[in-house]
Amino acid sequence: MIGARTEADEDQTLRFEEDFPAEPIIVRGDRRLLRQAVLNLLTNAVKFCPQDPLVILRVQRSKTGEVAVCIEDNGIGIPPEMRDAVQQPFVQAERAETRTYGGVGLGLALVRQFAEAHDGRMSIDAGEEGGTVACILLPAARIVSRAKPAAEPVPAG
Repeated sequence: MIGARTEADEDQTLRFEEDFPAEPIIVRGDRRLLRQAVLNLLTNAVKFCPQDPLVILRVQRSKTGEVAVCIEDNGIGIPPEMRDAVQQPFVQAERAETRTYGGVGLGLALVRQFAEAHDGRMSIDAGEEGGTVACILLPAARIVSRAKPAAEPVPAG
């Protein structure tokens, strides 16, 4: 079980969807840091979806070549006025005296730092139907294009 799910949540089924491009996108970067960043976003998405959890992992390439790795959930969301603050260490959207979710407030700060270490950035927005969309945005310069091999010459008869 990922995150701080309660016993009452045990009978709920997490719905997980993925949306990846047809062609793989190869990123030049630190595999461990990027994996941890995505894991932090996925963990938060599950943790803050108290009922009927839905988490979507989406990878997209923009027209400018930037790659976005986004995790969307249908959870409690992050108020607009807190979206910058929660990217700072030890900051959480909930007040300490009313907090119902665990954690110390480092996950999103680490995601932001890991993205910046790759010349990228992090964004947090509201989902279409509530919840949160958190993205790691990596510049086109970090993308390694996979060249297709040239066709083998056909030997003359």
